[in-house]
Amino acid sequence: MKDKNFLDSSVRFKFVKDKELILLVRPVILSLFYGCVVPIVEQNIYNYKITVTRTVAEKENDSISNSHAEGRAIDIRIKDMPKNAPTQIVCSLNEILSKEFGAISHKSKKPVFAVLEKDHIHLQTRFGVYYNILIMFACAKTYMQLNKGAYSEE
Repeated sequence: MKDKNFLDSSVRFKFVKDKELILLVRPVILSLFYGCVVPIVEQNIYNYKITVTRTVAEKENDSISNSHAEGRAIDIRIKDMPKNAPTQIVCSLNEILSKEFGAISHKSKKPVFAVLEKDHIHLQTRFGVYYNILIMFACAKTYMQLNKGAYSEE
């Protein structure tokens, strides 16, 4: 029987180090990633495996925030996604997760969980958000939205 490691489920890593470093990100972003992001991407793109391009990293000179250095961010590749998928994914994630978990945007000054960049989607939580019952509600909310109508009475 094949070992079912949750890290290998629907996710691959651009660099081997990120597969190890993903376990060092804050529990909030890790839980939201596997409980909300992965299902939403799978819903939008059939038979697609997410590629994580960055997890915990030192702050770069051109970086706006410390979110990666603080373990509050994960980046996923978009170059192999269908044309409209990244925009749909970002909108879905922000609708469900921004209010409770999103980092404060430097541009809008509002909480934003997912940011569409030129070559990736940047997922981020704000500083001071800790793992709590809201994570379970966010994952349940994601599940319910992905299964709209599945439980309706006929």
